[in-house]
Amino acid sequence: MPSIGSGNGLCNNMTIDGTLTIDGSNTLTVSGNWTNNGTFTPNTSSVTFNGSSEQTIGGSASTAFYNLTINNTSLTGVVLSNATTVSNQLTLTDGLLILGNNDLPVNVSISGGSTGSYVQTNGSGCLTQPLAASNSKTFPVGRSAYNPAVLDLAAGSTSDDFCIRVEDDVFQTGSSGATVSDKVVDRTWFVNEGTAGGSTATLTVTWNSGEALGTFDPSACYISHYSGSGWNGYTPGNAGAGPTFSISRPALSSFSPFAVASGTALPVTWLSFRATLEGDDVHLTWSTASESNNEGFDVQRSADGKDWETIGFVPGTGTTSEVHSYDYTDSSPFTLHSSLAYYRLAQRDFDGTTDYSPIRVIELSGAQGGIRVYPNPTDEEVTISFAEQTDVRGTVQLFNQNGRKVGEYAIPPGTVDYQVRVAQLASGTYLLKVKVGTKEWTKRLVVE
Repeated sequence: MPSIGSGNGLCNNMTIDGTLTIDGSNTLTVSGNWTNNGTFTPNTSSVTFNGSSEQTIGGSASTAFYNLTINNTSLTGVVLSNATTVSNQLTLTDGLLILGNNDLPVNVSISGGSTGSYVQTNGSGCLTQPLAASNSKTFPVGRSAYNPAVLDLAAGSTSDDFCIRVEDDVFQTGSSGATVSDKVVDRTWFVNEGTAGGSTATLTVTWNSGEALGTFDPSACYISHYSGSGWNGYTPGNAGAGPTFSISRPALSSFSPFAVASGTALPVTWLSFRATLEGDDVHLTWSTASESNNEGFDVQRSADGKDWETIGFVPGTGTTSEVHSYDYTDSSPFTLHSSLAYYRLAQRDFDGTTDYSPIRVIELSGAQGGIRVYPNPTDEEVTISFAEQTDVRGTVQLFNQNGRKVGEYAIPPGTVDYQVRVAQLASGTYLLKVKVGTKEWTKRLVVE
């Protein structure tokens, strides 16, 4: 069984096909590649990679170092090609430690980290460290540049392992979709905890001059968190004068991904927008998951979905990461002299930027004789409202876009409002056919 007993060792390429043991706290310096196809026992030793060209840590077996030092002077650094852990300390002296798709757990501490030496997260792999309550740790990560993150776990939190990686680009839907090209730092920090829940943390991220896009303003920027339904902004702060900038966000209890923005780069996140016909009025309700620099909402109406008029204004909440609900009532929809009324919200920022909500359509033709169908769109149930009480038995039939009947219901005599539950239906457009006696109506129904 080969071993390094007393003193230190030097080698070019290290290939382990059987077993290798480093006794005590000795140091092995490797200037070539590390290939572990067997068993490596590090004890409390240190392994230093000091090559002048690209080095790899790989093999068919995973490697667990006790102490690992990266001191590679090449432009490409040290590349992980298999599972690797550091059970004590990682020291970053010179060169990159490139993860690819391999996670790197460092179980105790990390020393160093700079523009010339950091953990490069160029794939799905991330840097993992344990973090206890009332403690903070720096994650010296970056992709095309050094963009470290610091996590500070609040008192009373549950100790956990946290995993961080950085990607260049900011995406509209967090980790995919179109990229954002204005008013953002061109980085996304993906932060995950080992066991969800029980953590309250402050996140601080750092970037450099030249990494912000468009009209980004470092004097009024914020960390935004993508929660699954949209980007949730935060109160803007000053990130400094450069050339290195940093900003923090406290009280985080859920994680991944995060980006830095200013103004309305990642604007209002819409949770819902509904329109219902109530008597002769149209009642609009909507809610937002977050708002950034939101002055308010212009309520707009149209007879054809093309030419819009503003009929009211509802003030917004400025910048917030909390859910807010709003409503507005149109008391004169019939002045459109149209069978349909279209509604949308023009969300207006303090800097004049405008973002539009989805469009909602109300059928007016049945409101003055016949039937009304509301809410439409709906996700739970739809109400069929008759202009006058039915005097005979009727039926309601629902057909999908392929013409297949997916539901049929009996309407008893004496009905004014009849509810049909649609929560069990797949999202899409349906035809709703109503027949009472000799009268028939066909309406389009959207199920969300």
